[in-house]
Amino acid sequence: MKNFLPLLLLIAYSASAFSQSHVWLKGKIGKYPIEMELWRTEQDTEHSLQGKYNYKGKTNSLTLEGNSLGKRVLQLDEYFKKENTGSFYLQMDEKDTLKGKWIAGKKHFDAYLTVSKGNFKDLLSYKNEKLSRLTNEAIEGSYVEEHYFINDMWFTDENPQIEIGYNGGYLIIKEKHKDTLEFSLEKTCGPTYHFATASGKAYRINDSTFQYRSKSDYSDNYCMFQLIQGEKEIRIEQSSSSSACGFGARAYADGTFLKIKNQTPVIKEEFIEGVYDLKE
Repeated sequence: MKNFLPLLLLIAYSASAFSQSHVWLKGKIGKYPIEMELWRTEQDTEHSLQGKYNYKGKTNSLTLEGNSLGKRVLQLDEYFKKENTGSFYLQMDEKDTLKGKWIAGKKHFDAYLTVSKGNFKDLLSYKNEKLSRLTNEAIEGSYVEEHYFINDMWFTDENPQIEIGYNGGYLIIKEKHKDTLEFSLEKTCGPTYHFATASGKAYRINDSTFQYRSKSDYSDNYCMFQLIQGEKEIRIEQSSSSSACGFGARAYADGTFLKIKNQTPVIKEEFIEGVYDLKE
């Protein structure tokens, strides 16, 4: 019995861990009720989400594979007998409801789902958070900001196209002196995808804040923003117009960038490459 009890505990723990990684959802495609089950496979790989769903009352299931992007968006392709028969584009709203579209060719329906069992967070990728835990507290390093959203800007009934929108970028910081930082920033601002790029030196103005101030030949005003150091993150607060910084019409530097590497990549012509490829 002494040997049997630990085995039972192990089985109970394994079953618990398994059930936590699966999430069950209920909702509708158009007016048709559906039931869905999703789970993560290998973390942070292509098609890291798999699952299945069926129309309520039907026994045949359609298989699903796709990805979670950021902390709110799911993109799932459905298959029946290995043939792609449609795709889901879903985004979690403030009421913990996944809303979006189901699209198959020219056919499309509104789709929504709510979690009936499990935790939606078990479906999400935490790649950046995991990388951040491995970094040190120094301000020098590589930082990222990533936000994803359902971009239906060009969606029409005649052309039901949806893409996964992206808002974010990279921030590279090198500490030249305890009061001086050298940085390079590249950020994409969706849904119109204008760019904000800047590089230069920022100077300390208090214990946690550095200020960047620069004037270009293309503007009578100064480009100004602050880099505020937090716990393994940098918050940028822009205090001038985007035009003064030479940014795109709807681009901006504001955001919170999470530290993911102690190293910094080689910066070529102000564009930053290989942030995730750096090895400690």
